Amino acid sequence: MKKLFLLTIFIASNLLLQAQTSVSGKLLDEKKAALSFASVLLLKADSTLFKSAMSDDNGVFTFDSAPNGKYFVEAQLLGYQKFRSPMFDAVGKNIELTDIQLSVTTNELKEVVVSVKKPLLEMQGDKLIMNIESSPIASQGTALEALRRAPGVVIRQDKEIALRGKSGVMIMIDDKPTQMSEEDLIRFLQNMPASSIDKIEVINNPSARYDAAGTGGIINIKLKKDKNLGFNGSVSLTGAYGFTPKYNGNTSLNYRNKKVNVFANLGAGHNTWRSTQNFERDLYTKGQLTTFDQVFIQNDLNNNFNNKAGIDFFLSKNTTLGVLVTSNRRFGEDLDDNIIDIIGYNSDNYTQIKAVGTGNSRSSRDAFNANLKHVFDTLGREISFDVDYSVYSQKDNPLLDNRYLNNEKVETKRPFMLRNENKTDFNVWAAKVDYIRPMKDQSKIEIGLKSSLVNIGNSIFFDLQDSLGQWKAETKRNNDFTFRENINAAYLNYSRPLGKKWSMQAGLRVENTINTGTSITLDSTLTFDYTRLFPSMNLTYTASPKHMWNMAYSLRIDRPDYQDLNPFTYYIDELTFGRGNPFLQPQFTQSVTLTHTFMQAVSTSVYYARTNNAIFEVLAQDQNSRSGYQTKFNIATNDNFSFTIASPIPIKKWWNGYVSFTGFHNSYKAKFLDFDINNSSWSINTYMEHSFTLPKKWSMEISGWYNSRMFWGVFDIQPQASVDFGMTKKIGNRSKFKLSVQDIFWTNRTQGKVNDNGLIFRMNNRNESRQVRLTYSYNFGNQQVKKARDRKTATEEEMGRVKK
Repeated sequence: MKKLFLLTIFIASNLLLQAQTSVSGKLLDEKKAALSFASVLLLKADSTLFKSAMSDDNGVFTFDSAPNGKYFVEAQLLGYQKFRSPMFDAVGKNIELTDIQLSVTTNELKEVVVSVKKPLLEMQGDKLIMNIESSPIASQGTALEALRRAPGVVIRQDKEIALRGKSGVMIMIDDKPTQMSEEDLIRFLQNMPASSIDKIEVINNPSARYDAAGTGGIINIKLKKDKNLGFNGSVSLTGAYGFTPKYNGNTSLNYRNKKVNVFANLGAGHNTWRSTQNFERDLYTKGQLTTFDQVFIQNDLNNNFNNKAGIDFFLSKNTTLGVLVTSNRRFGEDLDDNIIDIIGYNSDNYTQIKAVGTGNSRSSRDAFNANLKHVFDTLGREISFDVDYSVYSQKDNPLLDNRYLNNEKVETKRPFMLRNENKTDFNVWAAKVDYIRPMKDQSKIEIGLKSSLVNIGNSIFFDLQDSLGQWKAETKRNNDFTFRENINAAYLNYSRPLGKKWSMQAGLRVENTINTGTSITLDSTLTFDYTRLFPSMNLTYTASPKHMWNMAYSLRIDRPDYQDLNPFTYYIDELTFGRGNPFLQPQFTQSVTLTHTFMQAVSTSVYYARTNNAIFEVLAQDQNSRSGYQTKFNIATNDNFSFTIASPIPIKKWWNGYVSFTGFHNSYKAKFLDFDINNSSWSINTYMEHSFTLPKKWSMEISGWYNSRMFWGVFDIQPQASVDFGMTKKIGNRSKFKLSVQDIFWTNRTQGKVNDNGLIFRMNNRNESRQVRLTYSYNFGNQQVKKARDRKTATEEEMGRVKK
C-alpha cells in the first residue's frame, strides 16, 4: 500500500509539471462551406493518438488540455481525401490552425478503423462523465449496475436512486426524462444491457432550461449512437444466471443519406428474478411483546419488449423535421411465498400465517413526438418545436391466499382469500418551444415555453371468498381515483464569458401547477394551485489550463408520483400492506456546489442542500389490527452535506486505476403520528477499479464498491459492498465476447432497521446480485454513420411520475 501511495504521488507530481494547451481549427469543403461531423485526430510526433474529436455544425473542432510536445492533425470524412497537417509545437499557449479545406475524392475509400479507449472519468463543464465502454465489467452487466458505479450514486434495496446520499434524482436517457416511476425505472434498468450505454453524465445543478423536477440533480444516460452517411447496425446477445436464468437481445439499425435519417432500436428480454426478504416487527399489546417474523420470497417473470423508431427529414441545410415513436411492453407473472411466524404474546389460536400470492400483470407505454428544428445562421441561432402525446396502461390481477396454522401446522380458521383487479390508464399532452440566440460577444440567450396536461384514472376492485367458496365484492376496500394536472412553464437562461478566465450562466424558470385528485369511492376532492420561481446560477473560473473552479446554485422541485397520491391499499398479506397519501405535497430543494478540477482528471466537489417537505417512505402499524403498512409522508426537513473526490490513477501503460470517494452527512427532522423523528449520520460511498490491457486483444478488470451505514429517512441501513470481475476478448474489429462475475462474495444485500414512530422493525433483503454473464456483440455496416438527433420530448417528465 505504501509503494502504491508513493507511486500515485510520483505520478501526480509529474502531472503537475506538465503544461497544457488547446488546439482548434475549422474544416471547409472546396466551396469553403463548413464540413460538420468529420473525424479529426490529434496525433503525437510518433503518430500515436492523443485525442479524437468531431467537427460541429460550423465545422469547428477543439482539443483541450494537450501537454507540451509536437503534434499534427488528421481530418477525414467519407467522400473526401484525408488531410494531414504539418507538425507543430504545443508550448502552453492556445493554437488556432488555419482553415482546413478537404478535397472531394472519386476513389472508393477503404475502411479506416481507429481504436481509442476513452478515460473512465471526464469533466466537461458542470458534468461529471463516466465512459461505460471503457470498463469491461460496467459495459457487460445491466444498466442498473453500471449506474451504481457512477461516483456518489447509491441504490437502496433496488428501489430508490440517490446521489451523494440525496434522493429526488431525475434519471434521463439521451437528454429525455424517463417515462416511468422509480420502481418501474429500476425494473427497466435491470432488463437493459449496459452494452447499449455510451456514457453516464452526472449534473449536480441543472440550468433553467431543464424542467424544475429533480431535487437531487440529474443523471443522464447517453446511449450509443452512429456517426456519418450510409447504413449500419449492431446486435448483442446476453445470457446470465444467478438463482434464475436471464436472456436479453438488442438490435440497433440506422440509415442516413443527405435527405433523410431512419433509425430503429429493438430490444427483447426474458428475465426471472428472485429475492428473499426477511422482516421482523415488534408490537407491544397490553404491555406484552409480540414479534412478527416474516420471510417473503418473491419470484418475478418478465418478458420485455422495448422499441424506438424515428425518421428525420432534412428539409434544407438548416431545417429538420422529425417523428419519433417509442413503445414498451411488459408481460409479467408473479409467485410470492410469504410466511409469518407470530412469536410471544398472541391472543389468536394460530402462530403462523402462510400467504401465497399469484397473479399476472401487463403494461404498455406508447409515446409519439413530432418535432421541428431550424438554424437561422452560422452563429447558431436556432428554434425548435415539440408536440407530444403519451399513453400508459397497466393491469394487474393478483390473488392472495392466507392460511392460519398452529404449532402443529394445522389450520385453525377459514382461509382468507382476496383477489383484486387493478387498472391504471393515463394520457399526457404536451408542447414546448425553445429558442437559442448566440451573440457575437460569445454570450448566449435561451428562452422557452412549455405546457402539459395529464389525465389519469386508477381503479382497484376487490373480491373476498366466503365460507362457501363463492366470490363476493368487497366494496369497503374498493377505490376509484382520478387525477388531473396542468403545468405551464417559461424560462430564460443567459450565459457569457467574463474576461479571459471567468464565465457565467444564470437562469430563471417559472412553473404554475394546478392539480385535482378525486376519490370517487370516498366522494372527496383535493385541489392545489401554486406558482413558483426556480432560479439557477453557474460561475466558472479557469485559473490556468490545470485548474478550473465552478460554483453552481439551483432551486428545484419534486412532485409526488401520481399513484402515491391515490389513497388505495395494496396487500402483501393480511397484516402487511401499502397505501397512498392524498395529502402529499411537493418537496423543494435549494443546493449549492463548489467543484475544482485538476488537469481535467481529478475532480473535487463540496455540496450542500436543504429540502423542505421532503417526501420519504415511512412505516407504521395499527395497534388494533396488528398490521404494518408503508406509505409516503412529507418529512419536515432534510439537510445533506457531501464531499466527493474522483480521479484516474495511471499506474502503467497497460494498467489503469480509478477511484472515487464520497463522504456525506444526512439529517432528517419531522413529526409523524405524534412521534418525533430526528435521524442523522455520516456515511461514505467509495468505488475503485483496475483495468488491464492484455496481449492478443484481451482485457481484464476487477472493481469493487462500498457503502457504509447510513440513514435514509426513518430507515437505518447497514453497510453494503460488492467485488466484481470481468474479461473481454475482441475478435477482429467488429465483434467481442465479454464474461463477468458480479458480486463475487455475495455481499450486496440490504440490512436495516427502523426504531421510530413507535415501530421497531428489522429487515434483511437478498437478491440475485451474484451472477455470471456472457455477452456477444457484433457491429455491421458502415461504422461511421452520423448519429440520429438527440431530442428531449415534451411529455417525458410527466410520464416519469407514473408508478405501478
